[in-house]
Amino acid sequence: MAYLIAILVSILLLAGFLLLTAYERSHARKIFPKLRAGLDRKVGRGTFVLKHVDWSAFLRHLVQAVVARVVHDVAQVTLVAVRVIERLLTRVVRTIREQTGKTPPTPRTDGLRATLIYFRKNLRTRFHSKSVVHNTDKE
Repeated sequence: MAYLIAILVSILLLAGFLLLTAYERSHARKIFPKLRAGLDRKVGRGTFVLKHVDWSAFLRHLVQAVVARVVHDVAQVTLVAVRVIERLLTRVVRTIREQTGKTPPTPRTDGLRATLIYFRKNLRTRFHSKSVVHNTDKE
């Protein structure tokens, strides 16, 4: 049934085309000339592209780009998952070591805070020692 419909549609389109060209030839004018000129330009551009594009290179490049993007996304997700598992395991190991008493509990201080505390202690020490020296010099 589908083949019969396709054949009938093809025959009707061919008959319509032949009738249209016969009518235009007999009356010496085109029907919808602006619309047909625009359509002719688009069809010409499309055939130019079809003839001159290297489709195998285009498809190869497209597949490579898609595969590279997918591999990048998979690597990104894997890296995030590994980091999450690493943090979780680090916390578990720290808790187990603290419970078994193998290592003393470590205070959670970041490097910047520890550096600032060290700097403040040394600054106070230097300031007090210099002020004492200055005070003795004045006396």
